[in-house]
Amino acid sequence: RLMHDNPFNILGNQSFAHGDLSGALAYYRRALEADRRHGSDRELAVTLGNLANVEASLGQREEAETLYRQVLELERRLGDERQIALTLLHLGNLAADALEAPRARAYYLEARDVFERLEEVGALGVLHQNTGLLARELGEYEPAVEAFEQALGLMRRAGDQRGVGAVYTNLGRTYHLMGRLDDAWACCTTALAMAE
Repeated sequence: RLMHDNPFNILGNQSFAHGDLSGALAYYRRALEADRRHGSDRELAVTLGNLANVEASLGQREEAETLYRQVLELERRLGDERQIALTLLHLGNLAADALEAPRARAYYLEARDVFERLEEVGALGVLHQNTGLLARELGEYEPAVEAFEQALGLMRRAGDQRGVGAVYTNLGRTYHLMGRLDDAWACCTTALAMAE
């Protein structure tokens, strides 16, 4: 969730943070009306992105994709590479949720290129974790393990302890599916210790 000075966006962010998705949606829609009348392209992109995040959280993939594509168009016009890559990551996640692996991987690859150029280590960690989740969902366990291991290294470099714990959990689940129970146990106990 992003923020700018529009008070409806601020209220929407607060609702979203408290799990009130319908409230967030209502506030973001009001923010969008205001931004379409008086906002800049940057403000419009932020509000559209916030709306897309809520729609994605509600499982409304088509609506979320339409909104993310509008954000992508604005971000490309603004030349904000980091936001472009983040939006590509969101589009990849939507495709992955629908198990549209070729589309998801294409979005992830394009986002990865930008994140690597910008040296966005934390975002790269998230991207590799999402790549691993997609591979695991498709039964591609070895590529999933490889992606999770890359995510671990990147998240450690970024100092993202919560992210490292989440990757250990996902790695443990993957090892469990592979029948590698000792490895699964080790990963899950590491994740538990980090959570505590």
